[in-house]
Amino acid sequence: YTFSAKKMLLLLCLALLLLGCHGKNKKLSPPTKFQRMYKLIPKEKKTTRWETSGVCYPGGDYFYTICDNRHGIQKIAASLTPNSPTNTGSSLGDSQFESIACNVNMTGFLVGEETVPTGGWEMRAYNSDLQLQQEFHFSNISFNSGNTGIEGMTLIDVENKFYILALCEGNNCQCKKKHCSGAGRVYVYEKNGSGWDYFTELDIPTEANFIDYSGIDVAPSGVAGIVSQSSSKLWVGFLDTVNWAFYTGGTVYDFPKTSGGHTQWCNVEGFAWIVPGSSFVVATDAKKSSQSSHCSNTEQSVAIFEL
Repeated sequence: YTFSAKKMLLLLCLALLLLGCHGKNKKLSPPTKFQRMYKLIPKEKKTTRWETSGVCYPGGDYFYTICDNRHGIQKIAASLTPNSPTNTGSSLGDSQFESIACNVNMTGFLVGEETVPTGGWEMRAYNSDLQLQQEFHFSNISFNSGNTGIEGMTLIDVENKFYILALCEGNNCQCKKKHCSGAGRVYVYEKNGSGWDYFTELDIPTEANFIDYSGIDVAPSGVAGIVSQSSSKLWVGFLDTVNWAFYTGGTVYDFPKTSGGHTQWCNVEGFAWIVPGSSFVVATDAKKSSQSSHCSNTEQSVAIFEL
């Protein structure tokens, strides 16, 4: 981004924050583009299960997704053209991959594993050819469940230093129940040589009063977005990387409901800005057997929205 573009994005973000001060949620319009994962990957069957759990967009012509039931990274044309020959899948297997991060100023990808049996969480570094290069283990966080760990991740650079923002799924990194809502946490790690050091912890503003947190992205301008699958909502705000804190306020958006008012975007697990503060892409997980039949409308997909 040029300086003028950054300034414009900052002004847009501040406008969004002011709009959000009224406390009333906005409603997202239906996606401008939508496609099922099995239709995106050539020669995949409709019955193939895609537990899509993260998406990132480094700019250019492709999105990159991960699934917690597949090993590796999927490359998806940003046009969401079905069966595009440039789209690539990955092999089936229980990977527990829940987050992916990329940055236009850093080659390759970072993929997070939600939790590990020994405690904490792990991250893997892949090169631009989607080949595994290095693994990292972070033990500074403890989780009370193997299914409530690091659920989202983004990679930002501040004054030529890279930082990982690791999003906890549960409130206080532990709880996914309604009575715990509004206590979201993000752990920040700073790149140090070939490794990453714990840097600080961020509180998500209470305006993002979500049951859980499933995806995060922060633009170079500081425009931030965080989604929740259980609440079916998006919070848009601003991250101050001088004082390392999210501004209070922001705007909460409801994902579109059915014509009968039922929640249908039940499993939004990945989020990435396309044009920060204006358009974004999400990835959705497979519907759980306990969920409403309406959730099948949007499961196992990639979709593009505009604010």
